Amino acid sequence: MTEKFDLILPVGQACSCSQSLRTAGLQFASFPWDWIATRDIRKCIESDCSCGKDFMRKEELVRLEPRGDHPMDFYRNTRINICYNHDFPRGVPLDESFPAVAAKYERRFARQDRLIRGARKPVLLLRIDSPIIGPTSLDECRYARRRMAESFPGKVFEICLFSLDRDRPFEDRIEEEVEPGFLHVVFDYSDKTPGAAEYNVNQNAIAQVLRRHFSVRDYRTHEEKKAFVEKVRAEKYANAGVSTALGYRLYRLKTRLLKLLGRR
Repeated sequence: MTEKFDLILPVGQACSCSQSLRTAGLQFASFPWDWIATRDIRKCIESDCSCGKDFMRKEELVRLEPRGDHPMDFYRNTRINICYNHDFPRGVPLDESFPAVAAKYERRFARQDRLIRGARKPVLLLRIDSPIIGPTSLDECRYARRRMAESFPGKVFEICLFSLDRDRPFEDRIEEEVEPGFLHVVFDYSDKTPGAAEYNVNQNAIAQVLRRHFSVRDYRTHEEKKAFVEKVRAEKYANAGVSTALGYRLYRLKTRLLKLLGRR
């Protein structure tokens, strides 16, 4: 039986949390911790409680060594010890790239804060431990839940933690209610696909568990829904190499015909 929430928020440890939520169809907008790597959940929560005040200061960012042919430069925030792996274009000086990145996070914190304050049903915090960062303790999750409730009076927060156990297959996973409003899920959700990066997770397996327990209302504004539809349409057209609706219909027709001919 699923429990419906007004909002489900990813709170680290890495981008796999947001990606799994999106795979499950439980996240419709971008939030501050979607693409950031962070070991300490308390750092996430303190920034959430202050609506991102002083979240990014240019003088506190240190550039890290690039990773292979990754298209982004990596930076670490020395004050709150988080890593930005998906925000700064590779080779662009920080003075040039910082304003746009800072503005993006300002928008995301503002959106998150607005949705929390407007929630009538509980808000779920989701934490998925990365295969390469390290475990989050139950007490840290209790702190996160309590701190959010203190900062947003009258709002109800629940939390779900996914912990990695490489000796426990999906079929033998643990789904334990630590206390009312706190679900702890344990199994080996590392990505077993040949050649997969060591930090990858099996998003489909995680999404299956999420859908079993949770559902969420579509909290997007009319403008956000419209923008999403337009974005999806543009991506479809680009993948098909066309620029109009008629061109896309002809592309689909051609694809179907080729598939039918291939079956003969």
